[in-house]
Amino acid sequence: MPSFSFINTSYFLLMPLILLPVLIHLISQKNRKIIDYPSLKFIRAAYLKKARRLKINEILLLIVRTLITALLIFAFARMLMFLPDHAPAAGQKYAIIIDNSYSGAYTDISNQPAKYFDAIKTRAAEIISGAQNAPLFTICPASSPGGDSGFLTQPAALEYIKNMNYTCRIFSITDTVSALEKKEYYQDLAGVYAVSDFISAERGEEAKLNAYTDNNPALKKGPRFELINCGPENIIQARGNKNLSIISARVSDERVAAGKPLQIICKIKNHSLHNISSEVSLLSDGVKLASTAFGAGPGEICDAHINHVFMNSGEYALKLSLADDALAFDNAYNMVINPVSSLYVLILCQHDAADRENYIYKYVSAALNPLNSISIKDGLIIQPLIINLANNPPLDFKNFDAVIISGVKDASAELSAKLEKYVNDGGGVLFLPPEGPYLNSFSKTFSRLMPLDLSSATPVSSPDDKNYFNLCNINYDHDIFNIYKNKISGDIGRPKFYKIIPCGTRDKTASEVSVAADFENGIPALAERKIGRGISMIFTGYLDPAGSNISDSPLFVPFIHQIAYYINKNRRAGTRSYTIGETIRQTYGVNERISGVSTLKPDSAVESRLDIKTSSDGLYSEITDTFTPGFYTLFKKSDDKITKKLFAVNHDARESELISSDYEVFTSIFNRHSLLKSAAAVSQGVKSEKKTEVTPYLFLLILILMAIESYLTYLIKL
Repeated sequence: MPSFSFINTSYFLLMPLILLPVLIHLISQKNRKIIDYPSLKFIRAAYLKKARRLKINEILLLIVRTLITALLIFAFARMLMFLPDHAPAAGQKYAIIIDNSYSGAYTDISNQPAKYFDAIKTRAAEIISGAQNAPLFTICPASSPGGDSGFLTQPAALEYIKNMNYTCRIFSITDTVSALEKKEYYQDLAGVYAVSDFISAERGEEAKLNAYTDNNPALKKGPRFELINCGPENIIQARGNKNLSIISARVSDERVAAGKPLQIICKIKNHSLHNISSEVSLLSDGVKLASTAFGAGPGEICDAHINHVFMNSGEYALKLSLADDALAFDNAYNMVINPVSSLYVLILCQHDAADRENYIYKYVSAALNPLNSISIKDGLIIQPLIINLANNPPLDFKNFDAVIISGVKDASAELSAKLEKYVNDGGGVLFLPPEGPYLNSFSKTFSRLMPLDLSSATPVSSPDDKNYFNLCNINYDHDIFNIYKNKISGDIGRPKFYKIIPCGTRDKTASEVSVAADFENGIPALAERKIGRGISMIFTGYLDPAGSNISDSPLFVPFIHQIAYYINKNRRAGTRSYTIGETIRQTYGVNERISGVSTLKPDSAVESRLDIKTSSDGLYSEITDTFTPGFYTLFKKSDDKITKKLFAVNHDARESELISSDYEVFTSIFNRHSLLKSAAAVSQGVKSEKKTEVTPYLFLLILILMAIESYLTYLIKL
């Protein structure tokens, strides 16, 4: 029996017009008053006989006009008719969509260890073998939605299917169908077969497929689909197997110091229905560094903590690994960390060389590097460098881990712009304001960076040594102050400040500013602001002996160390991990003199050159084809050196889930748009269909009905 479909279904909104002939017919009916005359009773009998004939003609006319209206709507909606083709012509072309995402590697229930991908390949081979009259097949794998195998003969297609393997790309039936629909040969295909386990799909796939089929009427000009489900018959039963996956990992400290113990915290999910105890290992270049045991209940996410020490600084490519289970692809997690051994702090000041006493910066410098020796903070060597802006131009900050602006009186716009870029790229800066007369220009120059507005502020001094300001409302949970939680370590609220700067947060950035400590009356003392990937901080008290006694306190050195430790750009333990399919983007400064950028992918031994593009933010390059988990190496080539950087890419945990099957959802969507064949799923080979657009025949039928309508109208008028 034939089935029908429509290309432009929006014309069905005009279906209420079918009622128009009925309304006209009802309105045209007249209620006549009948008066009996004895002399006319024979004429009345003849009239009633004619009236019955007219009534029949009017009903026929109503039916014809209703049919004309309905057929016009069907014609504009582009009606298609599909008939079974029991003897297909030679060389018919078919497309087979193969789901080779890694969920197909999931093993079935324990007594049936076959993998779903084996069933997918077997079913696809049956479709190919069952076709008649030398057909041609194009294979569209999930690993390449925009690509295909080209048209292959039956033997070549069977060999292609046999050699297919898993990919780590998430299977999206929308992306694959969209790419196929754009092919020139799409309308000439005799059928499309989507063979999948339908275990999981891309996030929001249902809405994505719905929107695509609604907005692409051209999809209906091509063949119809058959969705063939090779997944588990019982999802709950499939979850009886052991299946763990690492869904994320992080380092406990934002910055890792060489020689200092670190802890890696990984989240592991148990996808099965049973309690599972196992072990997760930390590997580097295949060598096991550490491991820890864990346990997780059914459907539970647990934390596993691995402790290790990296004695040397550098860039480490690490892999977290689980024991094999029902799905091995999600048992590894890649990450990159960068332990550091030195912290280079740039102190920018501005003073007259003849003035050797009022060096506000020198107390900070002495705290960072006491007695001009190497200062060590938790295993991290701190090395400050002092630059006097009165004698030296603004610097490029990229080689420094933190910047301290100490008492700069007259800063240039060039310095402010360079500092802003440095902070946006992940650097940290601490502002120590100058004396009162210079506060206004200081605030205006660094207005885009500073957390607080000092433009209208005036320093306030205590009248004598008995009146002073203390730090209060201290956030002891903040990384800078947490070492002072225990009062045995010293009370950071005791140092006396004789001169402070009363000010408030900027209206535009108040929501972005946080205050770690105040002076009395709610005056911010230490405030910070997140800018891009970096941090800007300001301290509104003066640190020299004339402004406070904190520089004489044993708390001063750890206080300055904690600030430098907090704002340095190495506070992130390494580059963040990416998910397959996510674009890796790197930006470059113009002064880096980049001559070329290339990448080495984890599944390749050959470097690929990357284009250097321009944007409003500067130069950048992108790695877009990240569909293989592993480590991507980016080589940055400048005039004098080549530097490399590692990026970790991991699996997408959605393919590990066995929550529900998408088969019924996708079937419903395709059915609603009349894109599914009426026959059941393929059981023996290929069932071909003949597609015919009946629109020309509908217009011919409309012309015939219009002729009938004219004839009926003529009869009624007689």
